[in-house]
Amino acid sequence: MNDKTMKNLQTYIGKRSLGQSDAEVIEHIQKVEAKEEISQEEWKKLAYPSCANSDVEILKYIFGKVTDTSMAKELILHTVRFRQKSIEYQLKQAQVVKILLEYIGDFEKERILNEALVNAAWFGEYEVIKLLIEEGAKPDYVCSNGKNILELSQNAVEKFGDNRGYDYIVSKLR
Repeated sequence: MNDKTMKNLQTYIGKRSLGQSDAEVIEHIQKVEAKEEISQEEWKKLAYPSCANSDVEILKYIFGKVTDTSMAKELILHTVRFRQKSIEYQLKQAQVVKILLEYIGDFEKERILNEALVNAAWFGEYEVIKLLIEEGAKPDYVCSNGKNILELSQNAVEKFGDNRGYDYIVSKLR
């Protein structure tokens, strides 16, 4: 697939400028695939916009095409780099993270959970914070910059007026 076609397909997945449903987006991907072979590297690139938008069904479809799921860690971190405003999308965001966690090996799971918790706390992603802590992330984790998760979660309180993540972390530290 040429670069322009890839960029257009990523944009189509990410923007949904005409309000397409998940099924319509998947159908469009299938049409492109029927015309041009989509390589494993290209499938991986298509996962990014579906993670950023918390598109659960599209991610499942794309991951059904990927044989090397080693980028799951990177996708988890990519998913939690975006503040989702509505509860619906916050729940979908947590679903995407849960799906991706299935592809993480036990030997690296705690590290990835903690790294993802850093971003989720910063953006106040309450549903993701809950999921990550339930999965084993440490609410008392200290980042390389010396800040702890509770300090990071203050950002969401200050910038977004959302204290749910902060309050949840406090409850887990008791």
